[in-house]
Amino acid sequence: MNCKPGDLAYIVKAVSNHADCIGRIVNVLARAREHGQWSVEFVGEKPLSVASRRMIVAEDAGLRPISSVPIDDETPVATNVPEALRLALGIESRWRA
Repeated sequence: MNCKPGDLAYIVKAVSNHADCIGRIVNVLARAREHGQWSVEFVGEKPLSVASRRMIVAEDAGLRPISSVPIDDETPVATNVPEALRLALGIESRWRA
């Protein structure tokens, strides 16, 4: 599992009718009914495709937690975070030329 309750995460993969959710930050609330899914709520403005919902269910594989610990590979977390989020959090990229 990538996430746990209480984590902040960003969406890296979504179903086609929710493509506007990709890159958005969410708060992981609790496990959903299906294994490998989480109930999450958006931090900040909601995407239009889910604007009427308080929370949604997201696949664990489609979420990446925001933390200082690498997930399960050797890629630094800062390179997994979208550029806009890195700037907002003040994270320097290690790979700048």
